[in-house]
Amino acid sequence: MNTLSRTVGVALVAMAALVGSIGIGVAPAAAHGAESNGCTGVPDAGYGFNFHSICDRHDHCYRDKPYGVDSAGRKQCDRVFRSAMLDYCGRHRQWSSEDLACRAVAQIYYAGVRVLGAPAWNSSGDAPIG
Repeated sequence: MNTLSRTVGVALVAMAALVGSIGIGVAPAAAHGAESNGCTGVPDAGYGFNFHSICDRHDHCYRDKPYGVDSAGRKQCDRVFRSAMLDYCGRHRQWSSEDLACRAVAQIYYAGVRVLGAPAWNSSGDAPIG
């Protein structure tokens, strides 16, 4: 399988996980605290994944800036976010179709915060993104 085919395949699995979460009776996520909003613009949970608390921790990382206030600090928050999602996938869905879906969604969410997270980072916590 060439790289393009693999990339398209992973993207399709991730889209199926996200879209499938709408119709397969996934329980609604618990409420978020006052200073987080979870996975902004995307589901906190779906087929093979539940990143609710991980997204909340990422919101707190953006708010508290424990790794510094510059772009390197933001990048570290995002790396910790990706690592936590992939760890979740390995612990809960190892060696299954759900694992592939979980890992694909984790990579997409990571890419999303890398591309779209700067405004939330720069807002000093006023608009968290997860």
